[in-house]
Amino acid sequence: MIHALLWVSFLLRQVLKSCQNVNEMQPSTKADISSASGKARQLQDFIRDHAIVRRSQREIVGPDGRPLDWLIDMRVVFLNSVGLDLATDLFWEAHAHDDRLQIAGLEIGAIPFIAGIIAKGRQLGKNANGLIIRGSRKKYGLMKRVEGEISDAPVVLVDDLMNSGGSLEKARLALKDEGLSLDTVFTLVSFGRQNAPVDRHLRRARTYLYDLEDLGLKQEFPAPAPVSRYETVFSFRAEESALSSKIFVLPKSTPCLDGERIYFGTDARVFYAVDLRRGEKIWEHRALPDPLGKGVWSSPAVSQGRVFYGAYDGNFHCLDAKTGTVLWTSEECEAIGSSPCVAEDLGLVFIGFEYALNGQKGRLVALNVRNGEKAWDYPVREFLHGSPCYSPRKGLVGIGTNDSTFVMLDARTGKELWWHATRGPVKHAGVFGADDQVVAFGSHDGFCYVLEAETGRLLHRERAGSWIFSTPLIVGDHVIFGSTDKCIYVSNFRTGSLLRKINTDGRIFSSPRLLNGGVFIGNNAGGVFELDAGSFELIGRYQLPDRILSGLTFSPETGLYYAHTGDDRIFAFRKI
Repeated sequence: MIHALLWVSFLLRQVLKSCQNVNEMQPSTKADISSASGKARQLQDFIRDHAIVRRSQREIVGPDGRPLDWLIDMRVVFLNSVGLDLATDLFWEAHAHDDRLQIAGLEIGAIPFIAGIIAKGRQLGKNANGLIIRGSRKKYGLMKRVEGEISDAPVVLVDDLMNSGGSLEKARLALKDEGLSLDTVFTLVSFGRQNAPVDRHLRRARTYLYDLEDLGLKQEFPAPAPVSRYETVFSFRAEESALSSKIFVLPKSTPCLDGERIYFGTDARVFYAVDLRRGEKIWEHRALPDPLGKGVWSSPAVSQGRVFYGAYDGNFHCLDAKTGTVLWTSEECEAIGSSPCVAEDLGLVFIGFEYALNGQKGRLVALNVRNGEKAWDYPVREFLHGSPCYSPRKGLVGIGTNDSTFVMLDARTGKELWWHATRGPVKHAGVFGADDQVVAFGSHDGFCYVLEAETGRLLHRERAGSWIFSTPLIVGDHVIFGSTDKCIYVSNFRTGSLLRKINTDGRIFSSPRLLNGGVFIGNNAGGVFELDAGSFELIGRYQLPDRILSGLTFSPETGLYYAHTGDDRIFAFRKI
């Protein structure tokens, strides 16, 4: 009862805090540029004549691969001296009373517009500096997400077009991470959707110059599908950061839960247990340094009061889940990038080990969960970054290898039953499905494979546009997976038909998970996507400030979803 009251009290504090920090929704308005109406008409005509491309002129393809009737190419405006001069004049006309500003924009498309605004501002006696927001943090050099010299001046976020507002929200979160809040947003063209997520966080209403009707365009917006909305309840930041979190962009430690705590590893080689409800650290365990700077990428497994994880120092640990006390450690190998899988009915934990032995660089090992004694092992030629998957119904354990094979073994004895060759390494776990009749896995050859679990017979393979570095999800007769081509795929492995291909605008290392009745997956641009588990239509999207490189998870005890971002933060969020 006391814990429940504390939890309610915590939620109330979070709600009150959010209410204090969030403004009322600011309606978007057309910029008041009546004194420059001649220039406004000139820019309007320039956009019509030079920037609008129609299907009759050339082929136009949308993000989902479908043809478009028209497209507004604003780069033509910003890379032309006449267009840029008009656009920057109109910006300063709309901000005539602002003498000191920071002009921010997202990615390379904003650079010429921001540079033009700053230069024109200097001519007008204005004090303005620019901030360029990268789509994701740079992996070398200063490794910044926001380029430019940050000051305390009000921030105006600029963009050429405003459709759904997703890119504006992504930019806002990146600026928030730098301690900046938005004063307003200025766009040249609004597609007519009145409200955007960013509008709740502005001091002044978002303004724009033109709508589609002004440009002689019309867009029929389909009836909106039911859309889930979310809000962050709390976030936990690892106490130490590591350079490798910015350099190595690939799957990291997926959190696991036990009803009280969330467990995950970090690039700073610290393994954490964090309170599910309050986001406070309970305990930590430190791995030894790795020469390459890699930390704990292994996704933990929790079972019967024990939590298991491996690290790149070559140690595999079994800890007391409540206290973090080490129960036993296996020190057999040189490195562990694999994630453990527990067979509670057999009293075994399976994990991939890596060695410095030519010709036998990897082994799948089965260890006794109570004392770490080895029950059996299975050697492979190359390093074993893949992770095991276990079927208690069938008594099978499967694992993908850097030998470009997926192998199925008897879980009790380690006897090889069958193997299937691919044309690329299999570096992530497989998954059983359809009452454990099938097993699915993704490969760096760009295919997602679905095989009969007992025989290895190929049932279906679906090709993505690039390699797959994540675990698929099986729901009924459908396999769902993400690819580094930035797309989510949904395929019926019985009929061989592709049902969905959803472009997310970010590479995918996050494994799809069935959570609380929905399919959730993250991407390299910080996006969280929810698909309906029946129709597999996209029904929700939530933006986080950094890459999501692992699977999401959900706690029925708290009603919260949890995401581990690439900068080693845990975000707890909920539906609203």
